Amino acid sequence: MTGIERLRELLDGDVLAGDSPGYDRARRPENRAFRDTRPALVVLCRSEEDVVRAIAYARSTGLRLVPRGGGHCFAGRSSTEGIVVDLSALNEVAVHPDGTAVIGAGARLGAVYLALHLQGRTLPAGCGPSVGIAGLTLGGGIGLLGRACGLTCDRLLGARVVLADGSVVDCDAQNEPELFWALRGAGGGQFGVVTSLRFSTLPEPAACRIEAHWRDIDPRAVLTAWQSWAPDAPDELTLNATVEGRPGGSGLRVHIDGASTLSESRTRELLHEFASRAGRPTLLAVSEPVPYSALKDAVR
Repeated sequence: MTGIERLRELLDGDVLAGDSPGYDRARRPENRAFRDTRPALVVLCRSEEDVVRAIAYARSTGLRLVPRGGGHCFAGRSSTEGIVVDLSALNEVAVHPDGTAVIGAGARLGAVYLALHLQGRTLPAGCGPSVGIAGLTLGGGIGLLGRACGLTCDRLLGARVVLADGSVVDCDAQNEPELFWALRGAGGGQFGVVTSLRFSTLPEPAACRIEAHWRDIDPRAVLTAWQSWAPDAPDELTLNATVEGRPGGSGLRVHIDGASTLSESRTRELLHEFASRAGRPTLLAVSEPVPYSALKDAVR
């Protein structure tokens, strides 16, 4: 019996090698920049013990191991030619009456937001529904509620982590506090494999979507106005600015979108104040308030 066959027998999940059915689909991360990477093995974990066994196998073979939640990592930390530990089946979301939530490291934001919304709760996280909650949190976690509520990692209360020696620790501010500190923004896959995270959630707010366009204009005028106006804008207001070239056309377009948890009327007032500095936009729209979980899908 080969080492791979032995590992496969020990797992609740499965092991995919290059000749296994489903390998090509399993090996590809969401981030297209790393879709040509071919790992030696993809371990489809269905339990925390599977993670422990995968790490033990990696240690015995000397193969590099990386965890993968959503697979969006721009730095490629969820891709390797060694072993990818796929955590996507560890995706349970449990929301407790006190507002804490325990979320599996394989859960993605679309499912997380939905589960929290059903309990009237949310997190200050990103907008992409396929982004993994673990990688987002371990890297900090920027989102539309960030100016008012902080980063995703600011809401982290604790985590379960499988260390390189195969031991499993529950870390928080009291137990393994230095590891807990490192997990809040230092990046994923560096200190161990996180299998679940515990958060302090927030009451879900209603939010307005904001959208504005300026066409065929010197973008410096809009961006200069934005940079002088935005720092003093209320924390409940978040805007993103981009400058785009139009395919087949001339000139540039400045596009600003974002969200506000202020009232619709107050949001419009603030946007008109900004427009008075930036110049008349081609489009300036503020939606009526909707639950944040519904709005964030439109702004990404």
